[in-house]
Amino acid sequence: MPKAIDGGRIDLILQMLEVLRVSDKIGISFENTEYISPAGYAILAILCDAICEHGTEIVLVRSPSLAALPSYLLKIGKKGKSSFLAIEEFEFELDQVLVFGKVSSLAFDFVQKVSCKFENLLGEDKAWDVDLILKELMQNAVDHSTSERYFLYAGVNRDRFEFGVLDSGVSIPAKMETVYDCKDDIGFLKLALKKDVGTRRERVGGLGLFHMFNNIKREKGKLVIVSRFAQVRRYFSARSAEESKLKHKLRGTWCMGQIPLEK
Repeated sequence: MPKAIDGGRIDLILQMLEVLRVSDKIGISFENTEYISPAGYAILAILCDAICEHGTEIVLVRSPSLAALPSYLLKIGKKGKSSFLAIEEFEFELDQVLVFGKVSSLAFDFVQKVSCKFENLLGEDKAWDVDLILKELMQNAVDHSTSERYFLYAGVNRDRFEFGVLDSGVSIPAKMETVYDCKDDIGFLKLALKKDVGTRRERVGGLGLFHMFNNIKREKGKLVIVSRFAQVRRYFSARSAEESKLKHKLRGTWCMGQIPLEK
């Protein structure tokens, strides 16, 4: 595993997901890992869920400098050959981190827990934005991606608050190419961030991503959308953007946001 497990180096994580799908046994080493962000804990949940799904045996190597590995990772590490973990077993909490798994329904209890845990830190306006965005992203995971299991996270990463939803369902490009024509997956992700763009033919609708884009832009934060073979990153405080194709396919969509905390 890399030095920092966060929303970066997506292709490395996707490569690991591909390897475990075709391997009976893999080793996961955290010897070089020094930090796991809130998004990183959710990414590890996706990885663990895939390990359980494919029944892959793992050899877990811990790091002496890393304070906490998530409980769901330790459970499958102890078992060696992984068995199924109930979605409730992915719930994980530290002082400044929350991770939650959900099956085929909206996780209003997670949103409420985020509000209770972080409202004093965020303030009323930022807490309201986080609440709205999480609800939109959950709706996407359940209605648009039709993902059976998805993962939510929220927490403090140094001077920023980060939050998001990761699913393994139908990707944004796969959903949108039934209605729109773009030259590649980057084009589909950029289109999905525009107002009133959606996949409903009978009425104007959206994937909820425009609201996420607009609110994070107002807060001068950071937005990352990863789906199928593309990722789009927006750094609103620096007024910059990155768009790139992925070497490895993401089966689903990862929506990750960050907003700055008051100094």
